[in-house]
Amino acid sequence: MTTYVHLLLLLISSCPILANASDTILQGQLIRVSDTIVSSGNVFEFGFFSAGESNSTMSYYVGLWFKKFLEQTVVWVANWDYPLTDSSVVLTIGVDGNLVIVEGRISYIVTNISSTSGGNTSATLLDSGNLVLIDGRSGELLWQSFDYPTHTFLPGMKLGYDRRNGKTWYLLSWKSRDDPGPGVFSLELDPQGTSQFFIVKGSQKYWASGTWNGQTFAMMPEMGMHNDAYKLTYISNQNESYFTSFNDLFVRNLMGEWKLKRQLLYALNHTH
Repeated sequence: MTTYVHLLLLLISSCPILANASDTILQGQLIRVSDTIVSSGNVFEFGFFSAGESNSTMSYYVGLWFKKFLEQTVVWVANWDYPLTDSSVVLTIGVDGNLVIVEGRISYIVTNISSTSGGNTSATLLDSGNLVLIDGRSGELLWQSFDYPTHTFLPGMKLGYDRRNGKTWYLLSWKSRDDPGPGVFSLELDPQGTSQFFIVKGSQKYWASGTWNGQTFAMMPEMGMHNDAYKLTYISNQNESYFTSFNDLFVRNLMGEWKLKRQLLYALNHTH
């Protein structure tokens, strides 16, 4: 670990700062607290954001949000379990091709890939809100944020599970409006294959959507009147089971409440 940190510090000392807004971070570039990248269609923005203004300590997080919303609406957080307090913190692509946050001599590795790109890895923010890490030599997709949802469901994401590797895609609430740290409620697809969602706290179920019939969830008959707008699709086979959407649908968490555009899911009143 010490050798890795020393290599990162050496890389950072010789790295150019991101000069102009673009949609891509190249290996060897730095993103500082004041820097961002923007998707090509000006839909999403990625970089550092601050939280905890109401507290005595300001914390910094790496995440992405809607570019054109008047109120910053964060939809994905890289380090929500590790708040940063030093404003000199930087984000870069390390010598091993991983996206890494560096605060002094401490490094937080955002991705965990084994790359043979030989210093030619890049991170690009797509108009879908997906941050992708690409091998510049082969064009291979090495990592994508859509595989690691936090509190928001965006079109193209999956909510469910992959039987091949035990991977689960689920949503987890924030602690509060000002604290992006992991909350206590999660939205999960039933692992028993009943095609229904649960909102759970630990092992306790707080809400169930009812099973999916191809049009609506059993406990949400009002969906049938607007199914074309939702464009929600359920995929289940021997490898994986998941829901995905192809419309401007998103779930997010504010003050512990599950919010859903066009009221797809019911809300919890609070997290306490």
